[in-house]
Amino acid sequence: MEFLYENPGMIGALVALGIFIGSLTGMFGIGGAFIATPVMITLIGIESTLAIGCSMGFTLFNGALSGVHHFRKGNYSRWASPPVAIGAAVGILAGFLLHLYFASSLSGPGFERLINGLYFLILIPIGLIVWRRSSKQPESVEPNEPRLVHRIKLPPMKDVGHGLSVSLALMFLIGAAIGLLKGLIGIGGGVILVPILVMFVGLSPHKAVGTSLSLVITSSLLGLILYAWKGQFDLWIVGAFLLGSIVGVQIGTRLNKVVDGKQLIKLFAVLIFAFSAFLLFEIVTSL
Repeated sequence: MEFLYENPGMIGALVALGIFIGSLTGMFGIGGAFIATPVMITLIGIESTLAIGCSMGFTLFNGALSGVHHFRKGNYSRWASPPVAIGAAVGILAGFLLHLYFASSLSGPGFERLINGLYFLILIPIGLIVWRRSSKQPESVEPNEPRLVHRIKLPPMKDVGHGLSVSLALMFLIGAAIGLLKGLIGIGGGVILVPILVMFVGLSPHKAVGTSLSLVITSSLLGLILYAWKGQFDLWIVGAFLLGSIVGVQIGTRLNKVVDGKQLIKLFAVLIFAFSAFLLFEIVTSL
């Protein structure tokens, strides 16, 4: 895409977007692809498959950079991280194959509407769940009462204290489902896993953020390999994002430590609603 290095304004816009997305990664544990991918497609005009491939590159970088800070501070779950990461590795391959199928079956605008529509349908219920539960979420740092996930007895089980246990097989399946979505449309990671870990598993918001980064790193690495193998990767796009992300992640990780858990969840919900409104506008105007 030669226009990128011929247009300093475009590069500047991508760097600014990288700062914003990097701050979201550090603060919420999300790769930022649920914002960056539709923005690249609808506002910058990058082809859908290339946009998803590039999103794998910068979410990998953002996730790894942010993960170093969170892992050093102990903001992750040692028992939840491995099964969701392994599941994501399996799921992203299936999602990638589905993406190739739909991309070849639908026309360009039709495929873009499909991507935006799936994003919207996924984000709205997540935002509603997060918002409704934010005022009820306890501030304990570990689960101390049964949640939905604790009631599902699918072996092997892991004792997580307080007389509770969690199915590692279920965590694997959750990771696989999220990995499939990431391989298909680029979304998947913190934006889905963080609410699940907080609302249904019972992790504190800060530990959920760090844990989600294990999935973001694993799925983004494999997704990058798969999409780059098909030639759907551009160093100019990714490089511009990464320049901004280096700054943004530092900002986000510091904000994550100073904002309390309940406020963090509410801010996350507001972000989801705001971007869902943008997606709805793009879908309606493209009809």
